[in-house]
Amino acid sequence: MKKIALLVTVCLLFAISIRAQVITSSITHEISKSASKGELYDYYINNEKNQIELSYKLKETKKTLVLDTYLFDLGDLHFISSKEAEIDKEQTRRAKVKWGQTEPTKLLKLNPNVFTGNLVLNRGYISYGYAGRAVISSFVAEDGGTKVQTQAGDKFIYLTHKTESQDLNGKVRVIDDGDAANVSAAGTFGLGYMSIGEGNVSIVGMEKNKPYYSKYGYTIYDAKTRSEKLYKTIDLGYSYNPISARYLPNGDVGIVLWPIQKDLLPKTKGAAEKFNVDPDKNFKYIQINTNGEKVTDINFNLEMGPKGGQYSIDIVSTDKVGEIILLGLTRPDYFGMGTAMSPKYMATTFKAEGGIGVHKAENAVVIKIVDNKVVFKKDSPIESIINNIQTTEGTKALKPESILASYHTYNAVTDDNGNILINGIGLQHEVIQIDKEGNITAYTDQPDHDWAQMNELVTNSSGGVYWINIDIPEYDPKSIDDTNKAVVQRTGVISKLDTKGGKIEKTVSLTPKGIALDVQEPVKMINENELLILGQGKKKEISLSKIVLE
Repeated sequence: MKKIALLVTVCLLFAISIRAQVITSSITHEISKSASKGELYDYYINNEKNQIELSYKLKETKKTLVLDTYLFDLGDLHFISSKEAEIDKEQTRRAKVKWGQTEPTKLLKLNPNVFTGNLVLNRGYISYGYAGRAVISSFVAEDGGTKVQTQAGDKFIYLTHKTESQDLNGKVRVIDDGDAANVSAAGTFGLGYMSIGEGNVSIVGMEKNKPYYSKYGYTIYDAKTRSEKLYKTIDLGYSYNPISARYLPNGDVGIVLWPIQKDLLPKTKGAAEKFNVDPDKNFKYIQINTNGEKVTDINFNLEMGPKGGQYSIDIVSTDKVGEIILLGLTRPDYFGMGTAMSPKYMATTFKAEGGIGVHKAENAVVIKIVDNKVVFKKDSPIESIINNIQTTEGTKALKPESILASYHTYNAVTDDNGNILINGIGLQHEVIQIDKEGNITAYTDQPDHDWAQMNELVTNSSGGVYWINIDIPEYDPKSIDDTNKAVVQRTGVISKLDTKGGKIEKTVSLTPKGIALDVQEPVKMINENELLILGQGKKKEISLSKIVLE
């Protein structure tokens, strides 16, 4: 096939050490006109050849693809060569399933009623479409579904789920409002679509039995037949409502529960007899293993006034086996939790798979659990955290009510000093650092007029902690086009955290000026001490940068 002429502009830059990390090299390479109008089909690091391979799709038929592939040296990023070729789709590294496939992967859809909590399992498949490396998909049901109930045939109120099998990409695929996203294999709150070829589906819910809110169910369904393989009832004795639930790396599921208060029960005749109230008003954390057995049952106290209070507590798995952090906010004596009625789906107060948020919270709470035992519990006034916030340059200080507001955790790492750092996005990029006594130091980052998109904590071979933050420009989302224009203007920074001193050492940009980060795969970890950054210029030049973590 005739080779398209290229206009090549190469700029190789070497930067000096900047204390926290070093941008060792950066290169921009202008791609062909045809490639610039196409899409980046594949981005691959070939370790055997020590090369970076970027393939742009120029044309596609039912059986073939025309790709324009650019090769760069993984060492110093210099441009090696480019080649346009027509290849059979079966030879491509990424097997793509197209719309109307004849033998789709069978999937199971968990469909909870958002008003009642009733759970129905539907069998079917996902029909896929592709826009570049992004997946657009829809579920096609093959039958009317199977209703999940307790062993006695009573109502089972869905809380969360997990699958043992995985989909084509090794992850559970979750679809919400028609959009596709890949999430961790722990399942997620809402609509879940799961492969049913080999594994089973475990589901956690609440039984509608008296005393209300005292019995929780753990069930496993065969993913192929949708028949029940295991059902266990976890009887807590007293009446509790869930705050959060999360599947853990070992397959267990953790649930945080708050006590129902006698004074806040319905005043109607006979209502109080339907509940069994804990006189000590203990909050509770339980952990259920894959056999449906309760392996952890921990009581803890939080201040609770006569109005019930508001409490939002997330379950965080650290990078240490058997270590759990309960992180949350409290607002005692504010009308909210502690009230109760006939069991129903608690969509407004219950959070599965993360999320923290209490309006005008007064305290933050940290509980460290190791091997099913409490190591410490620490309550900290929000004001004390505000006085100990470290921010990147240009970041506005958070108001007290904004700390951990709408906070969703991403990952957690432990440094050489035993500090646990929990990374997430709230109103800004935030890292919550917890020392061995439970004291909190907060780091925040948010450029003015930018919106936080994603972030991650990474460590190097010597235990240094680095914080990667990616943003898009603030925009008025009046249309999909407005959103797309903002998304493709992604920028990012990396910061070195001095966790011992509780400071941000240095922050540098991830890309050269005028370069936007790739939407799908902006950052790759080459090894323990090197990051590879992919971006593009206004003319869709390829931009590659390497950062060494020192």
